[in-house]
Amino acid sequence: MNDNSDSSSKRSGKAVTVTDIARAIGVSRATVSLVLRGSPLVNVDTRARVEAELRRQRYVYNRAAANLRRRPFRNP
Repeated sequence: MNDNSDSSSKRSGKAVTVTDIARAIGVSRATVSLVLRGSPLVNVDTRARVEAELRRQRYVYNRAAANLRRRPFRNP
C-alpha cells in the first residue's frame, strides 16, 4: 500500500469507519462486517487482510453509533 491509501490521515481526528477499512483494501463493507462478526463465510486470506487493516487503522467498534443505526427514533 502506498501513503495515498492511508485514509486515517485524511480523516484526521475522526473515527475510522467500516467504509474506510473496506476502501483501503478493496473489499465491500459487508465483507468487513462479516469479519467483525466472526462469520465463517469469509475466505481465510481475506479475513487476514481485513484484520490486519483493522489493526493498522486502529479500528474501534462504536456501540453508541451502532445503537443509533439499529434503534428507530421515537418522538415523545
